[in-house]
Parts: sequence; structure tokens; C-alpha cells
Amino acid sequence: MQEADFDSTQPATTRATTAEFAYMHPLQAGKVVGLIYAFLALIFVPFLILIILGKGGPDAVGEIIGAAAMMLIYPLVGFLGGVVIASLYNFAAKQIGGFRIDLK
Repeated sequence: MQEADFDSTQPATTRATTAEFAYMHPLQAGKVVGLIYAFLALIFVPFLILIILGKGGPDAVGEIIGAAAMMLIYPLVGFLGGVVIASLYNFAAKQIGGFRIDLK
């Protein structure tokens, strides 16, 4: 070995471990995705309400109520979507194996 190839700051060997992501808890996935969707609703719904107020018109009150309802509907849809996707992943992972991740 040449002296230029030796680096004393690096460990002598680096070993990678392969892990398989075999199961996802559907309710936990639903809670996480629902929370993410709730944050997204908190960001986008106020802008939607401002657009509705700027547009005006006779239907503005109903549109604002609909936009406010999105604050409840959007996280609920995210929760249900997270549960469904996690369940589908678990089915597929059982059949063909889950994601394989290399950890160092």
C-alpha cells in the first residue's frame, strides 16, 4: 500500500447493513399523513379565503364556509389515504418483499 492511500481519519473498514422495511402500521401512517395534510390546509386555506374575499359576489359566504370546511376535510382525507396506502404497502411487502435500505 502506498503512503498516499492511507487516511488515518477513516475507520479501517466500513460495513454496510441492509435492512428491509417490511411493515408499516396503518393507523400510525394515517396519523402522520393526516397531520401533514392539516399543516398544508393551514397554509393554503387562508390564501383561498383571501381570493374568495377579493372576488366578492353573492356566493362568497358559501364559498368561505366551503373553504373553512376544507380545514376539517383535508386532514381526514389525508388520514384515510395514509391508512389505505400503508395497508396496500403491507400487502405488497408480504408478497414480494419490502423496501431494502443500506445503512452504514
